[in-house]
Amino acid sequence: MKVTVAATVALVVSLFLTALTILSHVATIPEPHRLSWRAIYQSNESVIESVSESGVLPVKSLSPPNALNLQPNKYEKVAIVIHTGKDVYKNRVTAQLDTYLQGFKNLMIVADFQGSVGGLDIHNVVHGNSENPALSIKEKRDEGWNNDAHKFIPGLQLLYNTYPDKEWYIMIDDDTYMFLDAIMDDLNKNFDHTVPHYMGIPIHVDQKMNDVKIEKQACDHGRNLTHMDPQYAYGGSGVYVSQAAMKLFIEAAPQCLQDYRDCWAGDVRLGHCFRDAGILVNQNGALQGLNGENPITTKYEHYPCLEPKIFHHVTAEHVHALHQLAISTENANKRVTYSAVYQEFHPKNASTILYLDTRLENTRVYYQNSNQTNAECQFQCLNDPKCVSWTGEGLNCWLGDAPGSKVSASGTVSGVVGERYLC
Repeated sequence: MKVTVAATVALVVSLFLTALTILSHVATIPEPHRLSWRAIYQSNESVIESVSESGVLPVKSLSPPNALNLQPNKYEKVAIVIHTGKDVYKNRVTAQLDTYLQGFKNLMIVADFQGSVGGLDIHNVVHGNSENPALSIKEKRDEGWNNDAHKFIPGLQLLYNTYPDKEWYIMIDDDTYMFLDAIMDDLNKNFDHTVPHYMGIPIHVDQKMNDVKIEKQACDHGRNLTHMDPQYAYGGSGVYVSQAAMKLFIEAAPQCLQDYRDCWAGDVRLGHCFRDAGILVNQNGALQGLNGENPITTKYEHYPCLEPKIFHHVTAEHVHALHQLAISTENANKRVTYSAVYQEFHPKNASTILYLDTRLENTRVYYQNSNQTNAECQFQCLNDPKCVSWTGEGLNCWLGDAPGSKVSASGTVSGVVGERYLC
């Protein structure tokens, strides 16, 4: 008994001394604004790399997927089509069906093959037409990318023919996550489905992806038209079409299939076809909160309380993390905001995270000074409650009220005070 008591006392003393040691180390950690910018960067270099380079999710372990509380009346008015490919559908579409589309009824999947996933048929709308003449001449891409161009027009045709009585029609990529509540609230409150609406992030034909080296070639090549090179709704962030617009599109679609067969991208084909039907993208209004990137790389230029509608280039892990965030906010009778997404996908102690050779853009700059060092710029931001991000370049200093997006810029230093980006 004596030995047991002595051992117990020794253990208690050891734990107490250990606690004192930990507390002493914590007490000696300097305030973030007292550290030089280089010391802060070096102490967090591994965290920075994990977020800005590898893209690994800094999120909690995932729970089994749960369904959101879908409201039948709200979602009965919309039909959705996913376009996917034979090489990626199992991982991507399965993640969508297991999360935000779980229980959604008016849903179709189109691809370059016939099959099934999650109990749903996959409809082949390419039918072996795997050659994209424009790309084969300019730059040969992989078969899946080439085939994708052939899915957009027939995919929307099939969606309408299957669900001709819906008020809204949406086409999405297989690597997207949608907040359906936010989308439908925006559509139903701010737009009339009896008015022609063709909406999305507007892109001009000249604004091509950097990795697609194609000479300026509108799909109108060889045709004598008054209106050339229309803007189109970027497919990655979703294409949103009202019933009135869809009816006009359906009338024009058969001719569009012939006229734009050699057009280099499916969403560009849609833009031309809607133009031919008399509708330009966003001409009668535009949805807010659409994103062409994932929650880590997207431009956080928005007000923190704005609700995001969709994210693109998401992995299955991104999809599950966003879905868990949606469920937790729904259970708290709240809505997902840009602030909530940023906090979920970025380090919580963001005031000590700096980025070397990086400029933060799209931050809504409210302060600029041409006579401050990097350390002074950081100090200015951390002592200004309004400041969320800062960038120093030479003696130039910019402060912004949003995290913005990272852009490589030699000789610059930037930082984000993420805990201030709050709704």
